[in-house]
Formats: sequence, structure tokens, C-alpha cells
Amino acid sequence: MQQTGFIKVFRSITNKGWYKDSECVALWLHLLLKANHKEAEFMLGYSIVKLLPGQLVTGRKALSYETGISESKIERILKLFEIEQQIEQQTNSRNRIITILSWDAYQKSEQQMDSPRTASEQPVDTNNKNNNNKNDNNVRNKGEKFKIKEIVFPFDSENFMQAWNLWKQYKKEQFRFTYQSIGEQAALKDLAKLANGDETKAVELIHHAISKSWKGIYPKTEDKKNGHTKKERPIYTAALEVLHNASGNKPE
Repeated sequence: MQQTGFIKVFRSITNKGWYKDSECVALWLHLLLKANHKEAEFMLGYSIVKLLPGQLVTGRKALSYETGISESKIERILKLFEIEQQIEQQTNSRNRIITILSWDAYQKSEQQMDSPRTASEQPVDTNNKNNNNKNDNNVRNKGEKFKIKEIVFPFDSENFMQAWNLWKQYKKEQFRFTYQSIGEQAALKDLAKLANGDETKAVELIHHAISKSWKGIYPKTEDKKNGHTKKERPIYTAALEVLHNASGNKPE
């Protein structure tokens, strides 16, 4: 993994409930530093796995060795990060793939800045890289149409990003619906309009829609009767309480 470059750390991290636990902060920064900043391949057993930006392959023992944090504490912190919608984990008996959620929203500019810097450091390779790019076009053209386009978020705070990720997970698990890039951008635009550009109100609308088991986000005054069950989802209710506590708001 490349050991140059930088990561961005937002001040909103100080609002997290775990910020006063130095080992939580140390592990979070370590994950950001170790995550891939571009696509890479990794051999997992006898299979080749393609890692995306914001992903890393590691293990509890490795993280303990690298940070000095006990293995049991590593496991507890990673579980906390999962509950707070900061990471996802895919585990097996030997290691795990950790995905840092919202990586593009916070770290993408670092990747963009890294490209020209690398080019200036290695001018001799420019022509060779251009030739390689031409050779790769035929392979990548088909895949590019399926890549997610850059999403423009109406609010860039960590609290909003967590609420929006929770909404997408809720839609996927409860209604088997996954946003495509165009649909997600339109939904974000509608949400910002519905909230009159107020970030706090936008987060509240997301929470309200999940607590009502709605398929869409509507004004609080409209108890839509679109065939949605009125039974609350306990898993998401618990997650909402975590987000409310982190933002200093009380759940309704």
C-alpha cells in the first residue's frame, strides 16, 4: 500500500460519543490511513478480490499489533463503528474486509489531487501510462457505464451522511430497493427541498420516515396510507437513537 499522501479528518469527529475514548479515535484514524485510496487486487485464500477505495483487508490480530490495542477491545470498537454506520465488515476465519462508508464523500478530493502529483514525480512514465490507458479502454468501457457517478450531497456533515446511509440500508433491507446514481441524486434534491434547505429538518424527516416504516420520505403532517405497515422496525429504531444521541437531539 502506498505510504505517501494524506487523509482528511473532519472536526465533526469531536461530536462523536466515542471521541473521549482515545483507543476508539486511534483505531478510526488507523483505518482511514490503511484503507485503499484506489482500486487494488488482493488474494484472499485462492480467490482474487478487487478492493475499492475505502476498503482494506485486515484482521483482529493485525489491528491489535499495529495499534497496540487489545484484540478484545478491537472487536468491541469495530462493532461500535458498525452500529454507528461508519463501517461494514465481511469476515471469515482468517481475516476480514472492512469498508469505510461514505469514503468518497469525505476523501475523494485526496484521490483527485494525488494523480497530478504522481504524474509530476514520474514524468518519464507519462507516455507509457497513456499507452496503457489506451490498451485498457476496451476492457473498461463496458464497466464504466455501471460505475456510480459522483453524488452531490445537499449537506456534508457526518450526522447527515450517517442518516442518509441508514435510509439507504433501510430501503435495501426492508423493500429490496437500491438507489441508482440518478435516482439517488433526485431523492437528495427532493429531500433538501422538502426540508427547505435545513439540514436538521432533513435528518428528522429521514428518521420519521423510518420510524413510520414508509417507503419514501414525506412531510411529518402527512401520514401516507400507501399500503405501508405501521409497525416500527426495532433495528432501525435503535440505530436512530444512536444518531440522535450523537447529534444531541431527542428522538420523537
